[in-house]
This record gives sequence, C-alpha cells and structure tokens, in this order.
Amino acid sequence: MTDKRRLRRKLLFYLLIGAVGAAWLIGVWVFGQQVGSKTFPLSIGAIVPEGQYQAVGTIPGCTATLIDQETVLTAAHCVCNDQGPSANLSTCTGRTVFTLHNVLPAPDPATPWLIPNTRKDVSIPGTVYVHPDYGQQSWLFYDFAIIKLDVPADTVVRDVAPIPIELVVPNQIGEPVTLVGYGRTGAGCSDANSEKRTFSLTIKDCGPLGILLEDPTKYVCSGDSGSPLINAQGRIIGVASHGDASNGRSTYRPLYSSAGWISQFLSGHWAKIWGPVDDVILGMNTIESWPLICAIQAASGDIYSYGGVSWTKVGGPGAAFAVAGAGQLFGLSPDKSAVMRYGGAGHGWTKVGGAAGDIYGAVDLHPRGLYATNPVSGDLMAYDGASWHKLSGPGKQFAFGRNGVVYRLDPGGSAVFRYTRSSNQWTKIGGPADAIYAAGNALYATSPGSGDLYRYNGSPSSWTKIGGPARMFAVGDDDHLYGLGTDGAAVFQYLGVPNRWMKIGGPADAIYAVGDVLLATSPGSHDLWRYTKP
Repeated sequence: MTDKRRLRRKLLFYLLIGAVGAAWLIGVWVFGQQVGSKTFPLSIGAIVPEGQYQAVGTIPGCTATLIDQETVLTAAHCVCNDQGPSANLSTCTGRTVFTLHNVLPAPDPATPWLIPNTRKDVSIPGTVYVHPDYGQQSWLFYDFAIIKLDVPADTVVRDVAPIPIELVVPNQIGEPVTLVGYGRTGAGCSDANSEKRTFSLTIKDCGPLGILLEDPTKYVCSGDSGSPLINAQGRIIGVASHGDASNGRSTYRPLYSSAGWISQFLSGHWAKIWGPVDDVILGMNTIESWPLICAIQAASGDIYSYGGVSWTKVGGPGAAFAVAGAGQLFGLSPDKSAVMRYGGAGHGWTKVGGAAGDIYGAVDLHPRGLYATNPVSGDLMAYDGASWHKLSGPGKQFAFGRNGVVYRLDPGGSAVFRYTRSSNQWTKIGGPADAIYAAGNALYATSPGSGDLYRYNGSPSSWTKIGGPARMFAVGDDDHLYGLGTDGAAVFQYLGVPNRWMKIGGPADAIYAVGDVLLATSPGSHDLWRYTKP
C-alpha cells in the first residue's frame, strides 16, 4: 500500500468516526443479527453466565464498568445532552447512579456474621466527571466520563472484581476483542433487552480517536453506550461511543489516547514512609528525571534523604533547606549566618554564601536555581554557582517556576510580578493576592478575603478562578495541583477543569508536591505519607 493510499484510508476512517450522518447515537445499545432476508429477534450475543463480568453494570440508559473499587468508566454522551461539535458541557449531569446487577451484597456491618447468599441488584450513587475535550473538536470525540462512587463498591457488594484498563499500549488492526453490554437486541436493534450479553470480533481499523469494528451480524445498539471493549489480556481498551445497524459498524473511543485524563481518577493508595517529621523538602533531579525527597526528623532536627525504601542522614539541624538546580541540596545554618551546599556522602557540606533570611530552590540548569533573601533588606539574591547577585527587592512571598522564572508578591500583597532570565526584567501580571504557588510553567494565587484560587493564564492580568479557599495548596508541576481543605479534613486533587476537584485523602496537617509525587503529614503524629496510583 502506498503512503498516499494509507493516508487516504486514515482520513476516511477519521471522517467515519466523526460524521453524524454515518452512524446513530447509542444511548442504550444492543447486539443485533440479520442474515439475508431473514431477521432474528434475539441478539447474536450470548448471555453472560452468572458471576462473569460482574463489574459491567449500568447507569440510566447506558452500560458502565467498575475499573477500581471507587471508579466507574462510561461514555460522556450518556450523561450529557450535547454531543458536539463545540459541545456545551454545562448540559452534563453532575450526579448519577451506578447499578451492579445480579451480584452478592456485602454483609450488613451491624450483623457481619450474616453472609447474604441471594443475588440482587445493588445501586451506588456517584459524582460525574466528563472529559474536558468531549465533543469539542467534532461529534462525540473523547467520549469518556468517569463516575467516582460515594462509597467503595466492595463495601456494599462482594466478589466483584473491577476490570483493569489499558492506558499504554495502542490498539492493533486484527486484534481480537470482546464486547459486553446491556443494549437492545434483534435485527436493527429492534428488541428490548435486560440481559448482559457478549460476543467477540476483531478490530477492523483504529487510530487515536476511534476503534472501528465491522460485522453485518454483530454490532452495538442503544443501551450499550459506555460499555467496555476488552482485549485478549482481559483489559479494557475502549468505550462504546456509537454504532450503525445498517452496515454493522461499531465505534469505540480508545483509552490510551486519554490516558493522562483517565489515570488521575484511579484510586490511589496512601502509605506511611517515615515519621514523625517537622518539615519536608522536595526537588527534582532533572538529569535523571527523579524526585528528591528530604525530611527533617522531629526528634533531632537532622535532615534525612529518602532512597525509596530507607532514609539516610545527610546533615544536622538547619534554619532552612532547599533543593535547587538539577537536584543539589542546600542548607541555611541554624543561626542563619551561612548558606551551605551538600556534596554527597563522604564530602559533607561546603559554605557557598553568607548570612540569609531564608533560602529557596528552583528547578534550573546546573548550577543555577538557588535563591536567598538578604537578612537586613529582604532583597532576593540569586546564586549562579560562583557568586550572588541581586534579583529583586523585598517581597511578601516568592515562588519559582522553571529555568529562571521567578514570581514575587510585593510586600503589601497588592500585586504579583513575574521575572524571566531572558528579559532580565520584572513585569506586573496580577493584582492583590494573599499567597502565590508555582511549579513548572504553572502559577496560582489566592484572592484576599475570599481565599479563592486563581490560575494565571500566561498574559498580564489574565487569571481564571479554579477553586475555593483551602488551608494550603501544593503544586507538583503543570499537571499536578492539590489542596488541603480549610479544616484540614481532606486532601483534594485538581482535575484540570475550573472548580472541579476530587477528594483523594483524609485529614492532614500539611501537603507537599513535586512532579507527580504527593506527600502529606498526618495530624497529631506528624508521620509522613506518600500517595501513589496504580
């Protein structure tokens, strides 16, 4: 096949999966069969035996699948009234109910010795999150929705194993796949159905925006929308988006092309890694793209470095510590009379500066990235590996982006300024703020009085409100922003859409982030915990 023919084929495929006239929407789809002039009233799909694919359930009008004990995957058009292009996401519902059918309920906590043996339908309410690009580029593109259940499924049902998802490996033409859904049945999807059914096909064509299946006797119908497409390894690779009974074509949206968005909803796990601690210092080894985690032991005040399994003492007490540049650790002596650099095991600490009020570290090209404030004037000084020079006058707060980008909240909190090394000048980019937070290319500020959080859009005076007040925020990078509730009772993750946050943890004293690493200290004990996702 020539390159031109390959390109023509791909273009035709993308037109097929995006054209409204080429297929009909499957709000509740079905498996149908038609042979010659004869039609068969029953779906060719086999009824799923009891106990199999128990994680495949329904939301009103659609199929949906439990992918971990707190997370359900379905199609966005199942919860939205606009399919695009330029879909109005305000038409999407914020809440729905997920139902697992013919499953064994969990014992009542009040009578845990009584084990229910009668299967029944169990419904769990949850909060809906729709892919931010759904229906924006074209009809039904990025047709994904996530439902975060109010309670974990395994607290109300038993022996229901979530179906894992494939977010890394792209799909292949000819790959065998299994369809499971609650859609209508019969030729042309003409008959109602209340059973969970399944059959197998092979992928006819695929790309980052769609997976095409084609068989005149096997296709999806109304009711199957949101249902899983499962590969030979038993992992979900796509979600049913639309089908056409006239030609037996079924289109699924591939998960791997939205891996970043989907993965943020997968239930994470908190594990204690040390404690108690007084403070946490984070940075990034940019040469090896590896996060650096240090903490101050509460009992001694000594600083320790985390190696992934154990902790190693690297220094005694200090007034402050910072990780700067490509991953260099610095400290301010207890009496604030000297700035010191850690040279690694066997090399100890070396003085690189005199007295300072505080020190800060930023990701930068070695040996840059270290900053300190003058203890008398409050001026911000920058270290270039050999000497110090004044970068700014005093500020209420400083925050640091990547490679020489610095932000300053002026002493009165009346304005936010931005400095770039390339321009060597400061520019006013925002008005009054209580606090500023930065990492990578991202900058956030809290509004005086309300405490609401605003994101800087990249142009002076252009800011967008993305959340309400919090006790504190932590920024890992452009894609990782977290908040600790005002009462310290819960940790939340920002989902990339203004005012959409998801609870990922319980009470905490403080939170810390770098890259995709999130840490928190527990109230009372001050133990240090790390949040990880599968």
